[in-house]
Amino acid sequence: MYPRVEKIKTIEELKLVIEEGKKDNHNLLNPTHAVKKGDEIVGAWSLAGVPLVTAWNKTNTVNIRDSLQIQNIVNSLMSEKNSDMYLIACDKNSNYTEFMEKVGYKPYWETILYIKE
Repeated sequence: MYPRVEKIKTIEELKLVIEEGKKDNHNLLNPTHAVKKGDEIVGAWSLAGVPLVTAWNKTNTVNIRDSLQIQNIVNSLMSEKNSDMYLIACDKNSNYTEFMEKVGYKPYWETILYIKE
């Protein structure tokens, strides 16, 4: 039996997919598709289901006050897109890393981000 990917169409199915993931010690944000083998949910994907913010600020030019102002603007822009919850990528070597939690972000998932080009 081969796996297949199906779009999650109901709130009930979404809850079930999240529940199954938690049983397997995974907490996927906003799954959009269930991976199934037969009737069994064996995984999930979030295909463009979670807004991701990436940013660059010039190291010796943008200070903390500037960063706070920029953060407020980003929050407003994300809110306009109905995305009050979003991920923001922060390199572990960034000057911002030590401040992220202080300004309201919480670490979610230590991982390696790959790109398909």
